Amino acid sequence: SAEGLGAELLSAEVGDNELERLPEWIGAWEGIQKLDLGGNRLGSSVEHLSERIGALGSLTDVSLRRNMLTSVPVSLGGLRNLSSLDLSQNRITILHPTLFSSPRLHTLLLCNNKISLLPDHVCHLASLTYLDVSNNSLSELPSTILLLGSLQTLAMSNNSLITIDPRIGTLPLRSLFLDGNPLKLIRRAVIEAGTDRILAFLRDKIPP
Repeated sequence: SAEGLGAELLSAEVGDNELERLPEWIGAWEGIQKLDLGGNRLGSSVEHLSERIGALGSLTDVSLRRNMLTSVPVSLGGLRNLSSLDLSQNRITILHPTLFSSPRLHTLLLCNNKISLLPDHVCHLASLTYLDVSNNSLSELPSTILLLGSLQTLAMSNNSLITIDPRIGTLPLRSLFLDGNPLKLIRRAVIEAGTDRILAFLRDKIPP
């Protein structure tokens, strides 16, 4: 059984089990690197969830997609080896600053939540290459996003963005998704033309 595997286990899928709380024996998975908890009903006790996950210091890949989270387990920021985190399709409204203290995090999926503010602390994710905040309620982006010098994909579709800092055009982006926002600066034709066209347009708008 998964319960008896203990420290030998490197990867586990505990998804689609309608779990509302994590069982105590998960704490025995000391060496686990990948943990898929998607499609459960986790969210009623974030403190409990945070305690269980925080004890698994070897985690590199965590999925909590399709749960009932309204906030982010604080302990996730303490996972020093974390490289990929999927929090999509929850009910998250606020992002705690501790989330942005994982030095190796390169993929962060926050799409399909109820997030209205991306904290300045996002700049601390120096290794971040993929950020998806599409289908939220963002009306602006922090200027600190310009410090994400490794960012290759930035997905911001279907938010409430009215303006965007043209300096985003200087980031090393390969993919930039802006459709479904009430942007005043960029015409729809430019957005539909794709990433290279959008980035060139933004760079042209940077004040001298």
